[in-house]
Amino acid sequence: MPFEVNTVWLHRLEPGGSRTRIWRLEGKQSLRSIIYGAKYRGLKNVEGPEKLMRGQCYEVVVWTTEGARVDYSADFCINETGTVAPVTMDPFGKLQPQ
Repeated sequence: MPFEVNTVWLHRLEPGGSRTRIWRLEGKQSLRSIIYGAKYRGLKNVEGPEKLMRGQCYEVVVWTTEGARVDYSADFCINETGTVAPVTMDPFGKLQPQ
């Protein structure tokens, strides 16, 4: 089922808990899925995309309605083999690829 996307942000999760935005789309587009770095007719690429790096964790945030409400947010990591991996939190509160 398609959903109407208004904004997409992808953040690189930095040591110490800060985030650096590396990709931003804005506009309005009906989509069934979102592919990192893809171009969409109704969404303007405002920032990035930067290359995703092995061993790095990221946060994706998607708004599907007008306004300041976040409709979807998830964290993921790129493991050492280059595969998207679920994340776990180590005893020090840092996200790590599984």
